Amino acid sequence: TKQATEKNEQSLAFIPKSIMRGVGKAIDAPSFNNFLPTFLVRGRVLNHIKKISDADQFIIEQGIDTTTISDQLLADACENRLIGGLRRTNEELREGLDCWLDMVVKKPEKIARDKGMHFNANLARFALLGYHAVDAARDSRASSYLPRILFQGKQ
Repeated sequence: TKQATEKNEQSLAFIPKSIMRGVGKAIDAPSFNNFLPTFLVRGRVLNHIKKISDADQFIIEQGIDTTTISDQLLADACENRLIGGLRRTNEELREGLDCWLDMVVKKPEKIARDKGMHFNANLARFALLGYHAVDAARDSRASSYLPRILFQGKQ
């Protein structure tokens, strides 16, 4: 946008409760409590996004090539970003991480520098977390049939 994002936009307060809870559940599935108030879920999601944002900046600022990241670190990085799923190859994970970094760090920085526009990085990361959660559920290699059926429908 041409104007700097406001605090309300950075805090993702405009995101519907059900979507916020869904992403919160995808991030923190084993310990997610359905009875938590939405503002606490939003806080957890924002803390997770902050952690990812710091890691993204570190990777870019240090000029780390994703092909040099160990398999375990790659798996951890992708798991934090909900990239991939079961049975994804390391090449697919690297491609997903490269694409993530390109969309939330590299391209926005270039646009901000060239055109003087502002970018809501929290919103971009939130949207990508949601996208990757759905993508993992839709993957035909996933072990659970129910989410795949829901997202793929009849074929």
